Amino acid sequence: MTSHRTQKVASVLREAIQTILSRGLADPRLDGCMITVTEVSVSPDLRNSTVHISILPDNRQVRAIAAIKHASAHLRRKVSDLTGFNTMPQLAFVLDDRTKRQAAVMRTMVEHRQDVDIADAGEAAEGDVSQAGPLPETEPAKPGKGAWPERTPTSTNPDSGRPNDSGVKG
Repeated sequence: MTSHRTQKVASVLREAIQTILSRGLADPRLDGCMITVTEVSVSPDLRNSTVHISILPDNRQVRAIAAIKHASAHLRRKVSDLTGFNTMPQLAFVLDDRTKRQAAVMRTMVEHRQDVDIADAGEAAEGDVSQAGPLPETEPAKPGKGAWPERTPTSTNPDSGRPNDSGVKG
């Protein structure tokens, strides 16, 4: 279990690193890349931290992570200036592929759902429609009539002389 202090340090580090990366680094390997800090984990002794980053587009991830790792000392100094920490943890950058895996799982789920819908549609077209029975008829909604009863004043407040709005007309 992580302490409140390590969680707070991790949160401050994540925001500071994201701010510095969004301002940009003077490295041509990072041109055209969108870098997002997805998570920062800090060791209990606050000496080391692992920064999980997501990089888009996918074809530039290897070069971009190499550039960020190369600039880690510079980033550590900038983060230290921005946060004002007395002792700054070492920064280790790791490529986070959770979002890519999550997108792949979602894509698979959508494809499976489409296959099931197509199969269900094929079975319904082949089956006898008369067995399903008629669709229930619904009455069109009347204006002013909703699912909840109308509220109407039921009594007058003796202090102000205004009606109380606590009654429900049934």
